[in-house]
Amino acid sequence: MIQASDPLLVSYSYGLNPSIRYSTTWQGVNLGLDFPWVNLAAGHDQSRQTLLSGIDNGFLLETTKDTAQVNFHGTWNAFQAQAGAAYVRYDSRQLAYVQQQYDALLTYRPTPALSISLTADRTVSDYTVPVQRTNFTSTELAVDWYPPGEGWSNWWATAVVDRRVYKDSLAPTQIIDQAILKARLTYGKLDFLTTLTASEQTRGGVRTNNYSFELSAIRRF
Repeated sequence: MIQASDPLLVSYSYGLNPSIRYSTTWQGVNLGLDFPWVNLAAGHDQSRQTLLSGIDNGFLLETTKDTAQVNFHGTWNAFQAQAGAAYVRYDSRQLAYVQQQYDALLTYRPTPALSISLTADRTVSDYTVPVQRTNFTSTELAVDWYPPGEGWSNWWATAVVDRRVYKDSLAPTQIIDQAILKARLTYGKLDFLTTLTASEQTRGGVRTNNYSFELSAIRRF
């Protein structure tokens, strides 16, 4: 993530001949299978731009992309679970990488008014053009409370704590820890909303703490 006072390096080039003519050919195939507890998908597509006239200074594209994905899901009493994995291979003259994605979600609902969920995600990208490796992970715990009621008892609250970690072979590691508490109270045509946020961010040995509090009242007509 770009922070305040971070230096930016911008590089661009323009060399496209205005009289250039080219054709684009695309081919692709996708396959998906759905079962009661698992979903499978795979795909392949490729495109090629062919010079018809003029001069190509390296701007014409020739790309290949392969994807594969699997998702599991199920329900057991008060529990709901979901997990998935995806693979992407992308290749071209300007950009080439292999990416792996993993995600999981577990939800526990002991009563209609209470929900507890745990989420985890990870994305790993290995670039060969240009050479770079990135790794992003996140975990989140959320608690939602929606008690039934009327009058001043008509309210809900949500509490969330999460951690996000960004690792890059070309940049310092960044870690963000955050806690959020939201509440809403409805009485007649009045809505009261409040949000309390606390976060800590660490990047390259620099630590930053942020705190915020928001309170609003809305009158519906």
